[in-house]
Amino acid sequence: MKEALYLFSLVVTGLLVARRPWLLLRPSLWVAAVMLVCIGGAAAFAGPELELHYRQGETLRLLTLFFPLAVVVWTAFSPALGDEAARLYGRCRSAGVGAPAFGPDERRLLLIAAAAGMAVVALYLRAVPLMSTGLVTIFTNPMEAALAREESFKLLASPLVRYAYIWHLDLLAPVTAVLLTLWRPRPWLRPVQAALVIAVVLSVMLTGARYPAALLLMVLGLSYLLRRGLKRGAVMVGGVLAVGIVVVTVLSISREGKLELFSLDLMRYYLEEGVLQRFFVVPFQTGIWTNIYVQEQGLLGFANIRPLAVLFGEPQVALGNQVGLE
Repeated sequence: MKEALYLFSLVVTGLLVARRPWLLLRPSLWVAAVMLVCIGGAAAFAGPELELHYRQGETLRLLTLFFPLAVVVWTAFSPALGDEAARLYGRCRSAGVGAPAFGPDERRLLLIAAAAGMAVVALYLRAVPLMSTGLVTIFTNPMEAALAREESFKLLASPLVRYAYIWHLDLLAPVTAVLLTLWRPRPWLRPVQAALVIAVVLSVMLTGARYPAALLLMVLGLSYLLRRGLKRGAVMVGGVLAVGIVVVTVLSISREGKLELFSLDLMRYYLEEGVLQRFFVVPFQTGIWTNIYVQEQGLLGFANIRPLAVLFGEPQVALGNQVGLE
């Protein structure tokens, strides 16, 4: 039943996007899609060994599969929001088939986003010297890469720097990168354009985390899809997904100090045992672990939501770290 429900959800989501591609602009559809891709597969197909001592494993699996399907149905039958998405999608498509996509408004936004991003990166590098960042440590001292990653992000003394860099990862870098790809410079400036895009990609990799760069590449692919249409865009998204997986896998190999042993067999091993396991199995497994933690320790209330914990005077608990320790 679980397998059939999962495949049915994938087919329904795919058909909905094929018939109404403008729904790609609905955040609710992305919630459902991410759950199906990153969590649903393990919920449907992974063996019972993932459940450890969790008492309601089957129930959790079914809820994990039913929830995204319910979100997809709601997305399909909320016409007012769908009409707004269709209007925005039409503007994206018109920009891709003839209307200028990089006018004065875009130029102004690019300057603002780029300037703010540069300021955040400069603030970050002031707190974490370049040679101490997780990205550089991966290649200079792989054995210390995991520690460098923690020290260059989670263990930063300044919450301001940490939150500013998150702002850069989630907002400034994607906006800057997309606007740079919309820019149509003169031929002699195109190498500069490519260098700037690469610089933005590198700026989200400073901590040594592998996925920000892959996600940024996906943003660029989806931007192309919205402008060029579903058929051509799907090819681009598939291409950047492949590039993103390669980037993540190479970083994983380098972090283990095995870059000098690089081969296709090693690449395949790290891809199958590391990247794909992390991407498709670990999110569901982490959900199970979190539920086990709650069963044993009880609900945390506001304690694991930092702003609310501060507001209500609760001692803050880093839930992810606590679950990992348990």
